[in-house]
Amino acid sequence: MKISGFTFVKNAKEFGLPVVESIKSLLPLVDEYIVNVGQPDLDKTENLIRSIRNKKIKIIRSEWNSNYTEKMRLFAVQTNIAMYNCSGDWLFYLQADEVIHENDYTKILNAIREVNKDKRIEGLLFRFFHFWANGNFILDSFVHYQREVRVIRNFLGISSYKDAQGFRLDGHKLHVKDSGASIYHYGYTLNPEQAEKKARYNSYLYRKDKNYKEIPDAKNFYYKVNPYFIRPFKGTHPQVMKKRLSYMFNDFNPKLCKSPISFKQFKRNIQTFIYRITGIKIGEYRNFILIR
Repeated sequence: MKISGFTFVKNAKEFGLPVVESIKSLLPLVDEYIVNVGQPDLDKTENLIRSIRNKKIKIIRSEWNSNYTEKMRLFAVQTNIAMYNCSGDWLFYLQADEVIHENDYTKILNAIREVNKDKRIEGLLFRFFHFWANGNFILDSFVHYQREVRVIRNFLGISSYKDAQGFRLDGHKLHVKDSGASIYHYGYTLNPEQAEKKARYNSYLYRKDKNYKEIPDAKNFYYKVNPYFIRPFKGTHPQVMKKRLSYMFNDFNPKLCKSPISFKQFKRNIQTFIYRITGIKIGEYRNFILIR
């Protein structure tokens, strides 16, 4: 049984993405790691990948067409390019700001072995921790997805779905089992200026915001969130993140966040309250079919 890891990445140095830590965290579990580096590579992201110096890593290059915004599919297209270069029986997808905890290695391998002969199962589900500002806080609300598929069979017909959030098989939701493991998402533990720049760049890709390079209020970026969505994180972090944790935005104080006042936010607060009490997300969007 062969396992391939795969990802896509662009502007990793410019946005301060933890892509090196991400790749290193998954390397012990995979036989090969396909990294699709977006072109043009203006900030030399490829050099960052090569600095890892591991024979499992195979770099491919793909030109980004920033005009391709139909249904926010640009990231999905780049994900598929990496995936279609994988040769494993099982494929493990990590985005450039996602990390695996070493405590979950055995759990993940056991989960893959368990479902390997069960052809009903097309993927494995992972819990997500979405860190905000630094490693001390997570976004935990009705709004933020808590589970998604990150391991899939190498089936013809499987492709990345929408904005590379998950996968579909010939347009249908995948039948999956819970891996029991977690994904540590550090996409917004950058310094405020990088975080604002990343958010504006994504806005530019999908909304053609011509002012995306202007960062008028970066210092307040992390305070533009509903404080009710923020919770303290009481677990441990992957070892590969130890150095990066020391220079995150550790001055963040969630008490300074200002909750926007609107009926929509009030509704989300109620939904979040119910979710935290019961563990149930009423009306939750699920991009998978869970097999127990």
